[in-house]
Amino acid sequence: MRRGNTTLLQRWRRFTRFAPIAVTILVLWEFAARVRTNLGPRQVASGVALTLLLFGLRRWPFQVAALSLAPIAWIVSQPSVPGSVALASPLTICAFLVAGKPRFVGYGYAVACACIGAFVNPSTAIVNDLIEWAFVFTGAALVGEAGRYLRRSVGSIEEGYRERERHQRHLIARELHDTTAYDLTTIIMTLERQRIRGIPDPEMAQEVDYMVLVGRQSVSNLRGILHLLREDSQPSGGFDTDDWPLRSRAALDTVLAEAEATLRQAGLTPTVTHIAGETPISLSVRTVIMRTTRECVANMAKYALPGSDCLIMLEEGTHEVELLFVNQVPGSARRDAALTSQLGLVGIRERVEMVGGTFTARRSGNQWIAHTSIPHSDTLGVLTSPPGRNRPKDVA
Repeated sequence: MRRGNTTLLQRWRRFTRFAPIAVTILVLWEFAARVRTNLGPRQVASGVALTLLLFGLRRWPFQVAALSLAPIAWIVSQPSVPGSVALASPLTICAFLVAGKPRFVGYGYAVACACIGAFVNPSTAIVNDLIEWAFVFTGAALVGEAGRYLRRSVGSIEEGYRERERHQRHLIARELHDTTAYDLTTIIMTLERQRIRGIPDPEMAQEVDYMVLVGRQSVSNLRGILHLLREDSQPSGGFDTDDWPLRSRAALDTVLAEAEATLRQAGLTPTVTHIAGETPISLSVRTVIMRTTRECVANMAKYALPGSDCLIMLEEGTHEVELLFVNQVPGSARRDAALTSQLGLVGIRERVEMVGGTFTARRSGNQWIAHTSIPHSDTLGVLTSPPGRNRPKDVA
């Protein structure tokens, strides 16, 4: 359904792009027809001016309608011009007002034009003239009614799609809350009970504390995702700041410190470098940096050669932010199906591309290298590039 709506709207937008070209052709046609008839400057100017008003119809419909009445009266009072298309302008204005504005405005304009046509240059049968002009503008009004109906039909279809999309988001949010959030909470509570009972081994106690910390952070992040899925039911005060740890720029150092602690916990020797810059980093880019860092660090902890060195480098340039991960990998490793979804790199690439960046991951000898480059957003906190741009391929 959405694809059909998108196609219809795209066709309409492509059609409206030709509107200025069509108006230009009408202006040139009207000018040539009036000059060819050897009319005076006023007659030529009135016809061309009436047609030129169509350029501002979309932005200033009421002003254009009001300004068009005087040229219409002038044109009607003069002898007819063979090949003139000046009267196409009031018909177009009438149809546009009926289709896009309050209906009575378009019909009022049609009545005013019909009265001008019948009474400014009346014949012996004024009633017949009035009927003829009313018939002409009734046709324009019917065209406007058809456009109004189509516009409302498309609007109702889009509203139905948005309602179904909202229902799907709420369904996903409920399932995540009732499954993943429940499981994480159960794990945290179990570890907390074990910690209260006492853990004789200090190293094991430290491991449990770290697991509880990571579990709480996971629940906090999941809560933020649930709020996003239920964005229409977001609390008036906004999201909890705990759900979004990248509200401040200094939090980048916190994320890198957490990454270093995670890698040391996994038995690796990390080297973490942060080259700060002066260009402000938008919230969207900071969020992508956080998600990318956590996913890559999780991969390094799972797949890196035990006891080996690894590197994390974050460089804030003038025009872009670069993130580099390098770690050593064993010649052959057996992957745990419960820990390996093979979707992490795909998710990273999609996140990076949503902010107009690029992500590459490849193996070079006994090293695994992941590189991310993200340009600074034009406005803070707003995604400036559509997904699907510059899609790189992973090199195994």
